[in-house]
Amino acid sequence: MITRNFARYGAPSYFYKNLEEFENSDIPSGTHSIVYGDFFLDLLVENRGGETTIVIFHAAADPATTSLPVFVGQKITDLPSTNVIFVSDPSLDLHTPIGWFSGDEKRPFQKDLPRVLKSCFDRLGSRNCIFQGCSAGGFAALLYSHFFPNSLAIPVNPQTNIFNYHSNKVEQYLESCWSGISKDDLPIISDLIGLYSNGFPNYVAYLQNKRDSFHIEKHYSHWKSAFIGEYGSNWKLLTEDWGEGHSAPPHFLQSAILQYAVEAAGNWETVLTDPIFDSSLSSTDLL
Repeated sequence: MITRNFARYGAPSYFYKNLEEFENSDIPSGTHSIVYGDFFLDLLVENRGGETTIVIFHAAADPATTSLPVFVGQKITDLPSTNVIFVSDPSLDLHTPIGWFSGDEKRPFQKDLPRVLKSCFDRLGSRNCIFQGCSAGGFAALLYSHFFPNSLAIPVNPQTNIFNYHSNKVEQYLESCWSGISKDDLPIISDLIGLYSNGFPNYVAYLQNKRDSFHIEKHYSHWKSAFIGEYGSNWKLLTEDWGEGHSAPPHFLQSAILQYAVEAAGNWETVLTDPIFDSSLSSTDLL
């Protein structure tokens, strides 16, 4: 059974009967729930009057053990004069713990979310946009940043191809959200290598744990091979030992990177030239 709980976020709650009503309303700080298909599209907005807005996507979350909506990242986004939009994956409504913010057969989220975010950016007065997320949220950060030219994506241990993830999780997503439709017939963008191969309109600060062998082999290595030619101009890598397996960077590091990016005020080239990112890639880097 799905449980919804807004009280834990300690913010005012606003409800809308459809996307149009949301787009034509003010956007104060608080949780915003939009009727979306049979369920909701949920956002948590921090309207701080800034020219930069950060969009945060969460990693996998089991709806059997946590209440919805899911908003994470408050610890790393406590930045003055910086707007923040936290997005909860609507796929969780369908009892799957991971949906890559990619929608289902009744809700074309990959088409609808850019529209919603643009509406938010316009009303917030955003001139600079940053997209951040870990794991499945990293996939979403890369995906939706691509829709906004000159934005910055900060994916952390991301999947770069949905179907290169663990097969049992992929099958669960297909069964829950697409009635068992073949992956070859899905009307979604599942392969970010293919997406970016058609154009690299944004910037990417790619964070990858050195001991996350699965994601290095199945996801990062394909990204690196495809875009080695763009290294240093459109993307850079930060790789360190953050723990065993799929461990994310500590909160203080994620927060520091976001703060530095905010201070860059849209000059993302200065972010990528910081010494914290690897200046070059050799053939032995994260095989």
